[in-house]
Amino acid sequence: MPIGKAEDALNLALDVSETTREKSSNLGVGYFPATNTWELIVKYSGSLDRIREELNISAVELFDEYAIIIIPENLINTLAQYEEIEFIEKPKRISFEVNQGRTVSCINPVQSGVYNLFGEGVYVGIVDSGIDYS
Repeated sequence: MPIGKAEDALNLALDVSETTREKSSNLGVGYFPATNTWELIVKYSGSLDRIREELNISAVELFDEYAIIIIPENLINTLAQYEEIEFIEKPKRISFEVNQGRTVSCINPVQSGVYNLFGEGVYVGIVDSGIDYS
């Protein structure tokens, strides 16, 4: 059953079988099969202290009332029922964005083959006159 405060990708990941989740490059991100736990990003209001104590979970508070929570899969629905929790989402795989950025910036050709350039030993200096030419 879908969780109302959860993003669609998390609901889908919770609804599919573990085999399907393993085959997908995105659905299993944030899931730890050995312990059947999830690393989730939550938007909350107030304090997470009561939730930490009652559910016995790990929560790292970030800023602007966001936190990373590690929670057993069977407690995610319970977590969503707390009024302090506004939204729950699973982490995203960002390697695709990094690879696309490297390709667009033409980084790959200079770091492979004969060039093998990685920027080691390079100093970069920026000089700004402070004059606004606009």
